Amino acid sequence: MLTTVLNPTREELILLGMVVIIRVILGYFLARETKEFNLES
Repeated sequence: MLTTVLNPTREELILLGMVVIIRVILGYFLARETKEFNLES
């Protein structure tokens, strides 16, 4: 685990980037949906 933190491979960096992008997209849409829900009720 420590070697991954200190010397990540290209594959691990790509995977980390994909996870970050997916989380940002999900967070954006979730925030947008909660705003819409609060306005309706």
